[in-house]
Amino acid sequence: MNNLNDAQRTTIARIIDRAWPCYVHYADAAELAGDPNAIADTLRDLDAILTNSHSDGLPITVPSPLAVTEIRALGHERHAGCVALATAITRCLPALAHLVADLAADGGMPRPGELDTYTVRSTLADVHGLYHRLDPVGDDDTPLIEALCINQTPAIPIEIGSDWQYMVRLTQDHAMGGQRGAFEYMPMRCFVSLDDARNWSHVQAIWDCHILGDDPAPNLADPNYQSIVREITRHDGSDRTWQLPFSNATLRFTRHNDGR
Repeated sequence: MNNLNDAQRTTIARIIDRAWPCYVHYADAAELAGDPNAIADTLRDLDAILTNSHSDGLPITVPSPLAVTEIRALGHERHAGCVALATAITRCLPALAHLVADLAADGGMPRPGELDTYTVRSTLADVHGLYHRLDPVGDDDTPLIEALCINQTPAIPIEIGSDWQYMVRLTQDHAMGGQRGAFEYMPMRCFVSLDDARNWSHVQAIWDCHILGDDPAPNLADPNYQSIVREITRHDGSDRTWQLPFSNATLRFTRHNDGR
């Protein structure tokens, strides 16, 4: 299936984005599709993630900059629910790629934008079942079905649901692994409230001043840091990135495109 063309890879990526926009923090579906070695590597990485739930409390507020600790800057990318959903989607990629290639050969392509999130997830499970021989794991399908088809109300964590409006995450765009932030210990969280999303973005900027382990006071006074904080404080919730000055990580603020 390595002969997928760009249009087919784009379609696959759009389907996965419709199923779970947060998957982008784990892998690029367009790159994984048709590459069994990359899929196997991603599944191994996901299996090796140690889950946490340290940052479940919402809403978050911004403490004094000198009082920010690493625990306050953690995300939900390592939450068991997120890891299970990322694993399930990764297991579905070979079957999805096969279906997209077959449909393209017949002159048709899926249109995920016409379906709601949970319908797309359920459809992925159906496609996986249809082409089960392509499952790279071959294990019990129960965890895959549970992750894709059992909807929690409210979703715990919020990232695995569809009601959130803003995703905030860090990536290391210029380091090995690129934007695969979950595998580079980069945090990711989602929020309903714009204020909460801005506050947590602010916490990430503050933690960037602490991350080198030196006295953070000079960093907190740095004009680049202060400029980022001003922009975050008045940010309108649209898609935006900031390059953090001390870690060189990229702070990514993404609005949820739910098809409405």
